[in-house]
Amino acid sequence: MTIETIARKLSTTWKQILTTIATLIFTGWGLWLLVKFVMEFRLRDLIGVAIVIAVVSLLAVFMVYSKRAARVIESGFTAYFLFLGWALAALVPVNLFYWLSPLIISSSRVWLQLLAFLIWGSLLALGLSIVITKKRRRNFLAPMVRLSWFAPVAYAFNLLMIAILFFSSVTYVLVERRRLILNDPRGINVSAEAVRDFYSWHFLEAIPFAKVNETLRWKEPLTYESGWVGLLLLLFQITVILPVVAAFAWYWKERNEDGKAAEET
Repeated sequence: MTIETIARKLSTTWKQILTTIATLIFTGWGLWLLVKFVMEFRLRDLIGVAIVIAVVSLLAVFMVYSKRAARVIESGFTAYFLFLGWALAALVPVNLFYWLSPLIISSSRVWLQLLAFLIWGSLLALGLSIVITKKRRRNFLAPMVRLSWFAPVAYAFNLLMIAILFFSSVTYVLVERRRLILNDPRGINVSAEAVRDFYSWHFLEAIPFAKVNETLRWKEPLTYESGWVGLLLLLFQITVILPVVAAFAWYWKERNEDGKAAEET
């Protein structure tokens, strides 16, 4: 028996061992889930499982007996998973900065906060510069539309949310260090969440003709008397709200023009 033959047999044996171990692990995991489900059994859970099984079985029957239904169902699932994938991709940057924000504002080292805000602000400025003019929006967002209709929306949404987190974090740190004064109408201490709501409220307030806050009966979360707070709000409106709203407006205009062109042809 040659060395190559022995090596092949050992390789086959190890593959069989690993396959057996993996099968045992997944089987045990499945049994554990089943036992857990039975132990925590509730009638509504059983009804939910039954409904899911019934729907999946019905879709499978349609796909087997009707080619047209199979194409429709496959297209529907494809569109759903593409949308889900884009939605998850859109939330990744926001979640990253949402996770970093509490770490930055809770730091007791001023130099670390300054460095973090400098890097964060530079990245935000770079992202905003891409859509700050009509020409740049066309050059950058148009290729994204070809990739996916959701891509420009996801980009603009990320810019807005990251900007709100940035400005609210900077403002909250200044309030905590008593460099700025914000007042909560409820008479409680100003929190980081309240400052985020403050900037979100002003973004909705700046949308022309919508009157979102008035329609929702959402009163201003925080009030201020300092001109420095007003300066920060003005900077937020000029550098963030105008480019983001313009990006949304450009996107919907392009979609409407594409739709009219398709109808004419």
